[in-house]
Amino acid sequence: TFAFIMFYYQFYNGFSGQALVDSITAGMFNVVFSSMPILLFAVLDRPVGSLTAFIRYPQLYNKRENNSLSTLSFWKSGILQGVIHAAVNFFVPYYSMTTVGKYNISDVYSIGKVTFAALLGTITLEAALIARYWTWVFFWFVLLSYFLVYPYFIIFPYIELGLKVYDPAQIGVAEQVLATPLFWFIVMVCYVLTFGSRLVEKTVQWTFFPHDDMILAEKEKIDESQGRTLLSDASGKSAVRLHALAEEAPSRPNSSMHDVDDELDPESDDE
Repeated sequence: TFAFIMFYYQFYNGFSGQALVDSITAGMFNVVFSSMPILLFAVLDRPVGSLTAFIRYPQLYNKRENNSLSTLSFWKSGILQGVIHAAVNFFVPYYSMTTVGKYNISDVYSIGKVTFAALLGTITLEAALIARYWTWVFFWFVLLSYFLVYPYFIIFPYIELGLKVYDPAQIGVAEQVLATPLFWFIVMVCYVLTFGSRLVEKTVQWTFFPHDDMILAEKEKIDESQGRTLLSDASGKSAVRLHALAEEAPSRPNSSMHDVDDELDPESDDE
């Protein structure tokens, strides 16, 4: 998404190579602001809370059903979504700037600050939306990864001045941008368009086209509310999907899983 924003801007600067966001802030995007939520998501996230489910339903490791690593699903989630979100986070701020009024934020550095804040919020909300397994560590890093950008906008120019570095992309820009209501309105519009569309998409998928891991996650929440475990017996359409997922567990002496396996695989008795 960040790369496509830089790509779009080239059509408006005569392909001169002028950057919309200064190099230091661009480097902070990947190293500081967006790295920890993505890292924690990769390490901690899982479709269901109980790790026993992965032993009972090893097909959850198989991603071929969702086509998540290839074909249309990969290009949709990896490329097309980035193209669309980049377009929203660039064109909405670019065409919403004003040259009149008390706060003029139509210069390239101001537009860069607005675009950067809108992009960071979009990335953070996306990570929060797709995360299945929330922990307090993930929660706080998601909040910090977004809200730290505003102190950075204000404090970093003074650090540069203390080092006797005058950077026109930083000095006085953030104060001017953050003081105008237009900035907050623009970033909120970007969040509504990007996060709102993704929320609708996820809602439709969970409701009408759920994957197997989504059904297991929903069953886990229902079982927890009723004081049962994820491996308790199911019924209806979910039972059909769960039984299709389940494989007969190998015979293990003194295993407490035999009774549960018999409940979920009634055909195993005949075998």
